[in-house]
Amino acid sequence: MKADIKKKEFDQAEEKLADLMFFGLDYGIENLHADSAGTLIPIVVTEKEGERDLKRFVTERMEEGLKKGEQFLMNEKEARYGIVIYDGYLTVDGNKVDAVLVKGFDRQDEVGYIIGQRYSRKKDNTELEVIGNPAFIGNEEQMLK
Repeated sequence: MKADIKKKEFDQAEEKLADLMFFGLDYGIENLHADSAGTLIPIVVTEKEGERDLKRFVTERMEEGLKKGEQFLMNEKEARYGIVIYDGYLTVDGNKVDAVLVKGFDRQDEVGYIIGQRYSRKKDNTELEVIGNPAFIGNEEQMLK
């Protein structure tokens, strides 16, 4: 996050954006449950007039997929809302923990928001466990301009 981004709390986000972002967390966790390899391909969901459109960004490296998804969102000119869903990490008490992260944007807001949901996967099987509650991570530079 850049230092010049205005700081806003998550409860200041438009309710429809918050709903879309929580959908993104749920969808990301569902995808991880379904993939025993533990892979979450970066996903962009846009919403215009109540209609949602979902796109996956499959690349050789997940980081490239995330960048392509963000570039797609920055070039999107019609949607009111947009989110980027991806697999990442959160650091909690000095420990790095797997997390589904969602960056969310409302074209009529000056900032974006980031939320995350921690999870763990047992090494000996495919069982995935959600840890704690979703958390507000911070603000992000607006991508829907």
